[in-house]
Amino acid sequence: MEELLNIPLGPGVKILCYTDDLAIVSTGPDNEHNSQHSLHLIHGRCLELGLKITPSKSNAIALKKTDPEHSLSIQGTSTELEWVSSHQYLGVWFDKKLSFDAQVRYLRERAATRTRVMRSITSLKGGASYNILHTYYTHAIRPLVDYSAPCLVTLSEHLLARLEVIQNNELRLILGAPMWTKLCNLQQETGIVSLGIRTQQRTTCILAKMIHHPRPSPPTDTVTAVLYRQTAPYRETWAQRVAAAISVVGLRGLIIAKGKDTPHPSYTIPSPWAPPTIHLHIITPTSSKATSATAQLRQEALQSMHAASLDGALTYYSDGLGDLLNNTAGAAMICNETVKVWRLSDGASTLQTEVVAIAGALQHALDQPQSHHAIHTDSLTAIQTLASTQPKDNIHLITHVLSLVQELKEQSKHITLNWIPSHVGIRGNKRVDHAAKHATERLIVDMHIPQSWHRPSQKPKATHIFFLNANTSHAWRRVHHQQPGMLQPPSTSLCVDKAVPAHVCTYLHRLHLGYKGARQMLDTNKEEECQYCKEVSNEPLLHYLLRCPNTTTLRTGSPASPPTTASEASTATVRLIATTPTAVLVKLVSVISPPR
Repeated sequence: MEELLNIPLGPGVKILCYTDDLAIVSTGPDNEHNSQHSLHLIHGRCLELGLKITPSKSNAIALKKTDPEHSLSIQGTSTELEWVSSHQYLGVWFDKKLSFDAQVRYLRERAATRTRVMRSITSLKGGASYNILHTYYTHAIRPLVDYSAPCLVTLSEHLLARLEVIQNNELRLILGAPMWTKLCNLQQETGIVSLGIRTQQRTTCILAKMIHHPRPSPPTDTVTAVLYRQTAPYRETWAQRVAAAISVVGLRGLIIAKGKDTPHPSYTIPSPWAPPTIHLHIITPTSSKATSATAQLRQEALQSMHAASLDGALTYYSDGLGDLLNNTAGAAMICNETVKVWRLSDGASTLQTEVVAIAGALQHALDQPQSHHAIHTDSLTAIQTLASTQPKDNIHLITHVLSLVQELKEQSKHITLNWIPSHVGIRGNKRVDHAAKHATERLIVDMHIPQSWHRPSQKPKATHIFFLNANTSHAWRRVHHQQPGMLQPPSTSLCVDKAVPAHVCTYLHRLHLGYKGARQMLDTNKEEECQYCKEVSNEPLLHYLLRCPNTTTLRTGSPASPPTTASEASTATVRLIATTPTAVLVKLVSVISPPR
């Protein structure tokens, strides 16, 4: 395939290649002639290499123009490539207008097949629980949309609404909610944002990593130019839509400030067959940390340290810490009586702090006469990250550590990186942990670390969940707008035990969502009799929560006199559901189910 990519083609012609799939892109005034000429060149080169073009899988498409009069032909054969209105390339359907209407239809068909599977395991009695349905959707259905997110970011409002139907149906299945439940409430209850926002988030994360990577890329260069320009072009392009998504997510300033993350200048990528320059020593505990006694973990950690440390080896302990409360970070290294600490820039991730601590130990080892050095760390992620010779994130930081390892190897020094579990009573590990905590409290920053893309990728979710909280509008949730200081039901997924039956979870969601019953939707003034106390009310759910004698366990500590007006009832309901523990709600609805 590299031979085909190196074929000199005419102006305005490019070849896109992924494994054995080729796409010839021709632009300019003479694009038809250039396309035919390029096809002849590629076909001739394929014959020389013993390859063959499959006509049945090859098509031609004219983007944003009428089909040419003459078809493209493969030289030496009678085969002509058919001009089509849409074509699938790498799993994405491209149409003539680049509206991705065909891709939306394709996604709806694929999602419908998986929805039928999801519907078959959904029932109130004996069906899958909320956690299983939620996981099935986020892992089996939503990834269909995530894969093509950079293309779907340009969808029109009409096509985006058709795409949203996929998720809306799934959310109603997950929660067991009726069709008239507000979509914003469904999203808030499940903690799942709309697909329109999701495509913006995914596109932003993908483009941010591409812009951040040192490898040149024309699409990312165009997006970066639009981000710097900050002026509206004469027509809206894909780059403009992507730049707008990045601005909405809130990463424009960070992307511009960070720029390219280039490898460290002194680092040389080793050949694939070269032996590893650092010895990684990982002994997995016989059982998980949660189920093992501290004494057993400590004994296994001591055995691992003894196996990793050769006779006469200099021993190091490293640790990094990120204070989430104060958004501070620090790293520390201990070798015998030598203690070194670094206050890192705010926002540094835990992985970055751990890698900085290991780098400090390696830097110290350069000036020591010993030939063997053992570094003990409680970060398994840091060890696994340093095992890669070509990192994808934190490139400059990690390649700096690897360059130190290469320099130590040139000095004939042997480095062993050993993993030990944290907080099991290892004296050196406790000392370095205390030193790292002390480093986070220092006021002066010793080392500025560019923020990892791992953290910004989590930012869009929290941001847009906040937007959803400010836009909910149904039942007692709209009281939050009238009285901003009022409590409201939790806006994220319920924290219930996995053993809770599916119908009980549905009842809990019924209380949280507060949607009207079927009879209320047909006739808002019709009164309904409570199945428990026989009292008649036109708001059966409010009666169940605030007045029914059988649900008094909910109202412990509430005012003795029930609210008299609709506004007071909504306010009381908001406070009641927000302050009642989930365990109490589970116990109640398991015995006394709310009206449907």
